[in-house]
Amino acid sequence: MRKPGNVNAAWLSAALALLPLSAWSDDDVPDCTKVACRAARTVDMIFGQNELRFAVPASPYLTSDGHIVIFPGERLVYRFPFTADHPGTPEFVREEAVDSADGALKDAPPGTLVLSYGQFTGNGTMTLTLQHNLPATLKLKAFMSVPGPDGFKLVYTSTCPVLPKVIGMENWQQPLGLIILEDFKFQNPAATTMSCE
Repeated sequence: MRKPGNVNAAWLSAALALLPLSAWSDDDVPDCTKVACRAARTVDMIFGQNELRFAVPASPYLTSDGHIVIFPGERLVYRFPFTADHPGTPEFVREEAVDSADGALKDAPPGTLVLSYGQFTGNGTMTLTLQHNLPATLKLKAFMSVPGPDGFKLVYTSTCPVLPKVIGMENWQQPLGLIILEDFKFQNPAATTMSCE
């Protein structure tokens, strides 16, 4: 498992394109002519009386290892080339407007995963929603970037398995930067409980 570490906030997403994080320097820039990248933008979030603002550079939607990278204010669509036993490595399809109409999986081909992430309730809560139409319950690992005095620190966070065609939701009561999703697998069909790990 990757160890959490501090990363310069301005290059946080780009830094995740190469692992381990300690191997990245501020002089490196991802080559967005070869992979699908988000446009550079500024993210503003409100927490109580405080405003958090950070720059998101033009950066890949997937790391070189096939890990999903999502920032606040994004709604992203991925597709998995699944088999009966494993979802496979996600492929980026497109970014959609966050306020896109519900029914994210309507008419979507099998293997589609739709993610939305940001502050949607107006109370400062950070929410990640996950919807998929894979043939089995999806398990994954998640790392979230937590702001601090020295930039963002990447830390592991538990997630719950996501049933097919049911909206999975994760919530945090603190400001966060990007989230990385990785190690996708199907839950053992013999499992009798939904364990959040």
